[in-house]
Amino acid sequence: LNKAESISPWLVFPFRLETIPVLEWAEQQHHSWKTVYYLALVQWHHNNIIKAKELFEKDGSEPDYGPFYISRGILFSDDKTKQDDVLKDFTKAVSIDPQEWRAWHALSNFYESNGSFSEEFDNAKKAYQRFSSNAVISVDYAKALLNVKKFRKSIDVLNTTLILPQEGAREGHYLFETANIALALNKIEEKKYKEAIRDIVQSKRFPEHLGSGKPYGPDYRLQDYLLAYCEEKLGDKQEFLQYYQNIIDYSNPERFNSARNVSANYISTLVLDKYGKEKQAAVLMKGWRHFQDLLSIWHISKMGLQMKWVLAKYDNRSSDAKTLENKIVGAGKASQFTLLLRALELVEGKKKI
Repeated sequence: LNKAESISPWLVFPFRLETIPVLEWAEQQHHSWKTVYYLALVQWHHNNIIKAKELFEKDGSEPDYGPFYISRGILFSDDKTKQDDVLKDFTKAVSIDPQEWRAWHALSNFYESNGSFSEEFDNAKKAYQRFSSNAVISVDYAKALLNVKKFRKSIDVLNTTLILPQEGAREGHYLFETANIALALNKIEEKKYKEAIRDIVQSKRFPEHLGSGKPYGPDYRLQDYLLAYCEEKLGDKQEFLQYYQNIIDYSNPERFNSARNVSANYISTLVLDKYGKEKQAAVLMKGWRHFQDLLSIWHISKMGLQMKWVLAKYDNRSSDAKTLENKIVGAGKASQFTLLLRALELVEGKKKI
């Protein structure tokens, strides 16, 4: 028992139910924070969250092991009454072992999820200075730069980041696309339409080093919507009409129903209405509602806030749309939805939320 307690918990992850009575016996013989920590991991693995939290709290501040505090912080992150304790845990994890990049990553995520973008930026910058070759930390820094509106610097960081191709590795490209569109919106506000066009075209790229390959039929509706506006301002009617046609061509039932950027479905309805294709827009929206209802009925997925927002906007339920906007935007984290709202404000003359 003494030997077991003396062994480092590094990379020790007990998960079997049969381990519980052994650990409970060991704790009865002699208290050790490691024994309680291992018990908590087993309970957590089996989704006994209440018991896992109880065990993690029992150890207090006794452990001198960084991953313990990372784990406890993550476990309690969903508890709004424990956010101060979560911050203390992540901060302590960094102080115990500043060479562990996961502690810095957890702290950056905490600050972002709580809307503390200045603190997120400071932490992510320090982490990037230590671990600039780590793709996770680089993405954290690019995201933090985006949230404090340093769009060009965010792109610069992404341009030197290497994310190996892997399933679901979309975040790097998402940030790259978002930062370039955000830059373009700034240029549009300054009436620098040619510069804005360059940034928008750049946002359509899928750099190999960002881990995500170009999909078949990518959704460029937000970009084409802005490109059409810029070309109209520059007096190029042919290009202006072509970008609107691109949006119409993209807007078929299959893509409409499966669009990853669902809020862009609202752009489709706007463009179709402008082209006198209100009936086509109505058919698309009716089919989309039916499709989403089926997914909900069969418990496959629930209708998300952005889907509800598109429906509220299309139905001219302004009050509902405004409420949904506030929920989605939250603390103001940079996202393609916030960019869409800025685009609508610029192109359609809508007021800011």
